[in-house]
Amino acid sequence: MAKDKRTRDQKRKAKLAQKAKQRIKEASVAYHGEKYRTERFVPLWLEAEIGIYEVFLLSDRMLDDAKTYEALTSLVKDLRKGPLSQFAEVDNMVIDHGNLSQSVRENVIFKVRTFLDEQVGYTRDDIIGSLRSILGSMEKVSNCHAGCRDYMKHIEKFLRDEIGVSIDEISKEQFDAMQENLAMKG
Repeated sequence: MAKDKRTRDQKRKAKLAQKAKQRIKEASVAYHGEKYRTERFVPLWLEAEIGIYEVFLLSDRMLDDAKTYEALTSLVKDLRKGPLSQFAEVDNMVIDHGNLSQSVRENVIFKVRTFLDEQVGYTRDDIIGSLRSILGSMEKVSNCHAGCRDYMKHIEKFLRDEIGVSIDEISKEQFDAMQENLAMKG
């Protein structure tokens, strides 16, 4: 076996990085099983991913995998504490370019809540399991670090090319103008 030629400092940094990865893995709420990858849960999963995709497009593709992962993890943890009804009602999508993680969270809540208004038979555990499965999918596709958009590209290709989801892209200025018009009417 070849001698490790790294300096002591390089070895120490590599060991610390490995420990940090392990802590993230241990703290992960992602689910890698197949239970929520069935026909029954596809519509629920799809609504959540469309919510993520909308924020990605409306943020001028600035949303990265790390912010999405953070938003879904936070949402899963909060859903474990109580039902979806505990979250404030959201009438329309608001993009906060300074806090895209919160925008993802709110839009996923909005999309899932709207879906559940039309569908029956899904429990809070079903929502949590579907979101955890999305997190598991994210871990497979991306390393979920800041700036990485592998998962965003993955769902864009899947939703647009394979499912046929069409979301009109608008500029930030157009979106801000729409928000101002809604605020004046309200």
